[in-house]
Parts: sequence; structure tokens; C-alpha cells
Amino acid sequence: MCDKVLFKKKEFTSFDVAAVVRELRETILDSRVSNVYQIDSDTLLFKLHKPDKPAFGLVLESARRLHLTSYVIEKPMMPPAFCMALRKYLKNGWLTDVEQYEFERVVVFNFKTKTGGLKLVLELFGEGNIILVDERGKILQALAYKRMRDRNILREEIFAFAPSSGKNPFKIKKEDMHEGLKAFGDVEVVRALARFLSIGGVYAEEALLRAGVEKSKSCNALSESEIDAVHDALQGLLSRVLNGKLEPCIVLDENGNFVDVVPFMLKRYERFKSQPYASFNEALDEFYVRVLSVEKAAADLEIDKLTNEANRLKRIIASQEKTLAEAEAEIIKYKTIGDTIYAHSGEFQALLDRFLTVKQSGKEWNAVASEVLAEKRSGLKPSVFFESFDSKSLVINVSVDSLHFSLSLRIRLFDATGQFY
Repeated sequence: MCDKVLFKKKEFTSFDVAAVVRELRETILDSRVSNVYQIDSDTLLFKLHKPDKPAFGLVLESARRLHLTSYVIEKPMMPPAFCMALRKYLKNGWLTDVEQYEFERVVVFNFKTKTGGLKLVLELFGEGNIILVDERGKILQALAYKRMRDRNILREEIFAFAPSSGKNPFKIKKEDMHEGLKAFGDVEVVRALARFLSIGGVYAEEALLRAGVEKSKSCNALSESEIDAVHDALQGLLSRVLNGKLEPCIVLDENGNFVDVVPFMLKRYERFKSQPYASFNEALDEFYVRVLSVEKAAADLEIDKLTNEANRLKRIIASQEKTLAEAEAEIIKYKTIGDTIYAHSGEFQALLDRFLTVKQSGKEWNAVASEVLAEKRSGLKPSVFFESFDSKSLVINVSVDSLHFSLSLRIRLFDATGQFY
């Protein structure tokens, strides 16, 4: 039954993008766009044709997924404005290329149309977006228009890719890996690897598993041979995609619930059940669309029963998503604090040292706090970050760019940073 299928995968990884793009290049290049549909606020369905071949259905969902589909998807009676604009520019055009941008979660579709060469950019990270760009590099249309700190998505502005989330792992040599990881100091290697490269947490853990390196080990404790092993393990994973050695499957738990969909089996899932598929696109299609298919197949059930069940599931999902959103917001907050401590580590350590040396200097806590407050009023660093001191808990309360947090005299600065992470 569909209520037993639990989708735990939350986002496409860079490896997912690389694998699906590789398959799409072998399948749909030089096909003609016969139509474009907008299924919901974030999802497009392209109908593509090649001479003497059945039509392809290509699903693009902003921030979430990309794959061919063999399912019949219900289309709205009235296409939204964005869909109408895409039809205007792309209908009857030819899809000439599909590429992943710098191993990021970004896919660029190139079209040859009557108005010239156009690019459709699918962003699968963050809030996502789908952006149509003309030959001049200017934005014609976008699913979502926005102004951001590092770029704008606005009509007639030059399109710019989002800043890279990390180094392209295909371009990383062993010496780069040594230098990059060692620079993270006390940070756990799994966190450093995910941040250093555009691979995300799942594949950072996978590379460490295959290298036999404990993921919680700090970067400055890694041996040269361990870093080499991590580099080799990562290159092994990348070569699976680069050489097309895919073994797509859906990962299942012991009850048959969906856990993940992967282009090849991961070591982290070796104790799980799995169902293989002929292509990664097929596996993705089943993973993301199966629930809708089952719901349609159950159309002979009583309407009231289906409605009540759907409402129950919606309440459960809403509750779970609310809890998840709150947890993710807290994670982001603590990560920001951790990053801030690293960025100002020298200044924060100097501030801690002022209080740590109180006993040797013979001063009272309040006297030191008063001195620091006076320096703060004069705009002196690091005192400018100081807010107050709790002599009972031995905690310094600080503020950086409206971010408020505490530093304990009982805990080393970088240990405190690790707790925030």
C-alpha cells in the first residue's frame, strides 16, 4: 500500500546529477520539443520527439529532481504564465546538449530555436529555480525572480551561476586534497570533505567508508596515507559515473520502505535490501512517481475513504515537515555560529584570555568586564564583540553582526566550535 512507502531522500546529490545527465546525453540529444507543461508550481514536463522513436517525457522539478518518466502525468487545463513563455521560446526547438555545471547540482539544457540558441538552467540546490537564458547570456524568463547578495535572477540581467559550493572533485589532485583538508584543522573530516568539495554529506561519508577513515576524525589528525586513501576512494566513485559503470537501484529497508535511490550501490547501504533498474532514470522515475501511480490505480476505492486518508497523510507530512524545518533552521543557526567563531577565532581567543588571566592579575571579574566595555565603546577589537560576563557560569556573552551566542571559559574555543557544528 502507498502509505507504507516512506520517501527519505530529500535532495539530488551532485553524483545523481552527473549520472542522470550522462544517461540523458545518450538518450534525448537531438530531440525536438513538441510541448512543455507545468504540472505544479515547481515542476515542468517536456515532451520530446526523435524521428521514428516514441516520445520522451522529461520531468524537471526545481530544487528536487530530474529524470525521464514513463508515467502519464495529469496536466492542468490552463498553463501558467511561465509555461506559456517556455512554449513560446522552446516549442519546436531542438535539444542539442545537456551538461552538468562544474559538478554542481545545476543542469544546463541547450536548445536550437527559431530565435537562436537558448539555455534552460535547472537549479537543484536550495530553493531551486528554472531559468531561460538567451544567446547574449541575458535572462528571458525564470520560475522565480529574486535579488540575492551574490547575484540577481531578474529579466534582462546577465545570468550568473551561483557561487560554487566547493571545489570540483574531478579537478582535485592529491596535493590539493592534502592542503585542503589540513586547512580545516580540528573540523571532523566528514564535514570538511563535504564543504571542501561539491559532493554533499552522503558521498563524503561514502568516500571515508571506502577509505577506511573514521568520519569523526579531525582533519589535523589525518595521516598522509589516510588522505591519499580518501582521494583514491573519491576518484573511484567519480570514475563510476565518468565511465558509465552504473548499477542503479532503489534502496529499501527491511519492511520494503523506500530509503534512497542511487546510481550505484553505496557501502553505507550494504545491509539494506535493494531493487535494481536498467537505468538511473527508470529508478528515479519509480522512486519519485510511484506514490502517484498507486493512488491513481486505487481510483476504484471509495472517494470518502481516499479523501480521509489523503487528509491524514497531509497532516502527518505537515507535522513532519514543520519539525524538520525547525531542526534545519537550528542547524543553520549553529553552523553560522561555528563559522563565525572560526572567522574570528583569534579575536575571540584574545577576549577569553582577558578573563582567563584574572586570577593571575589579581583583578575582579567585574573590573575586567568594565575595562572591556569601555574598550567596546571606543570600537576596539576584540572588545567590540563583548556584551556581558556571567561570573557564576563563567560565560562570556558576545555578539557579531546581530548573531548572539556564548563562549565558556571552561571549554577550549575550538572544542566549543565543534559543539556548535
